[in-house]
Amino acid sequence: MSEAKRQFPRTKVAGISVSRMIIGTNWVLGWSHTSQAADKLIARLYDTPEKIVPLLETYLEYGVDTLMGPISEQSVLQAAIKLAEDKTGKRIILL
Repeated sequence: MSEAKRQFPRTKVAGISVSRMIIGTNWVLGWSHTSQAADKLIARLYDTPEKIVPLLETYLEYGVDTLMGPISEQSVLQAAIKLAEDKTGKRIILL
């Protein structure tokens, strides 16, 4: 019998339960804040929804289900969120 994964703590904001850790989007969207070369490397590593899904699945596995970033402008990230939600059966709270 496998041990259940420990879940990250939660808090309430405006009556909504959110994970106390928030998934950021800088690395997924290619914003390293260090150099153009780093930005390009990141953008290549996460240039399809399928490459982003494992990252989101790992967060969801531990109860981190709150994501903050410019989601409406990023179709690749939107698609990855939907794929991860469909695959895990868990919802991602978007801020």
